Amino acid sequence: MRFLRTLFAMVGKDLRIEWRTRQLFISSLSFALLLVFLMGLVLETGAALASFSEAGLLWLLIMMAGLFSLNRQDDKERYEGAIYGAYLAPVDRSVVFYARVISHLLFVLVMEVILVPLYSAVLGGAAQVSWAGFVLVLLLGTIGFVAVGAMLTSLSLTSSLREILMPLMLFPLAVPLLLGTVEVTSATLTGGNGAVIWWAVIAAYDVLFLVLPGLLYDFIAEV
Repeated sequence: MRFLRTLFAMVGKDLRIEWRTRQLFISSLSFALLLVFLMGLVLETGAALASFSEAGLLWLLIMMAGLFSLNRQDDKERYEGAIYGAYLAPVDRSVVFYARVISHLLFVLVMEVILVPLYSAVLGGAAQVSWAGFVLVLLLGTIGFVAVGAMLTSLSLTSSLREILMPLMLFPLAVPLLLGTVEVTSATLTGGNGAVIWWAVIAAYDVLFLVLPGLLYDFIAEV
């Protein structure tokens, strides 16, 4: 119970800070909107893209915007050693990891609610979409990306090169997730549900990076 109370308190703190300042959301959303605008310039607006290309561009957009948001959130936690104050909570340190995951997941999901329709309007969406599958893969893919991102920001917290290290570590590690989400998203854009093997890859990735960092977070925090 103490773990859950501390978790909710940390998530609530992040949400209250963001509600007051809106710096993280506005800066990340502005960056994402700029990417959509640039895609609209270099690609033929209204032209029908192959579903795989459309899905790939969508997930690259989400991951780039998510990486920008992770770095911004990391800067706030580094300010005057705020993260070390969180480590003093009288519970397992993994609560910091899960609070990061939940808070950032909420930020990214809200951003996706705005980005996905705009992306579809600018680049031209598929005519037939399996909405249940599309929403589910969007949720599961975002959970996996946020989980591995939260783990890596903890590992690079004390590094002066974290802005460089984060993309160098994050994108190669996210390749299995990227392949799975693009394959499934591509299928949902044409009315299908995607191959079971790719759903299994996404689910396994989520479980691995939600469970393993939580178990090892005492060691991760000391790096």
